[in-house]
Amino acid sequence: MTKKSIEDYECDILQLTVDISLLPEYHPAVEKLTRQLSNRLSSWQALLDITYFIASNEQLQWELAGCNTKPMQLKSANHPGQVGDYQAYINDYNMFVPLLVERKTKEDAYGTLMNRDGRERFYRECARFEADPRFSQMVIIVESTLQDFLTYTPKFNGNNYNKHHTGASTESRRATIAGLYARGVPVLWAGSRQEAQKTYLQLVRQSCIKNYKNILNIEV
Repeated sequence: MTKKSIEDYECDILQLTVDISLLPEYHPAVEKLTRQLSNRLSSWQALLDITYFIASNEQLQWELAGCNTKPMQLKSANHPGQVGDYQAYINDYNMFVPLLVERKTKEDAYGTLMNRDGRERFYRECARFEADPRFSQMVIIVESTLQDFLTYTPKFNGNNYNKHHTGASTESRRATIAGLYARGVPVLWAGSRQEAQKTYLQLVRQSCIKNYKNILNIEV
């Protein structure tokens, strides 16, 4: 059997999307057509040629085995510059996946979110994301569990060794996380570096599928 090309799947996806749009919401055929569309989208996404751009200041980059990776482009006359840690670009359609990801270790997350200066810098990064038309979703992936973050004690308090083992209160940590959700920037607790990488690649996949109409320029 001849394998379908990405163009074949594009035609199927377009036709199924149109067919579904012409039916009433509760028509008995909608469920079947929606399943077929889901299958076609999954196969289409698997064929996409994606380049992953990684921020030049990422000190412990994800390996993303088997993926094409490049340093994120710096600001220039033809490029808006770095925002976030990881961006994904669909070469087939010359456009970015509308997903922007920040990678954090447990220590990074605490230093960024629970330090006033660090938090303000990160909020400015969020503002840059909001102003960037390439992206519609920003996510923080932490290589830690939520429980480990809530109970983490920093080694230093400012420039001094934290001999009294003090840190931000649990409630202030929860409030900061909730505030990010309210800003539309969810935090995903992957539990480990390995799981964080798997989570990121799956996020890219699902973002392509969710935004297929924009990627394929389908208007129905």
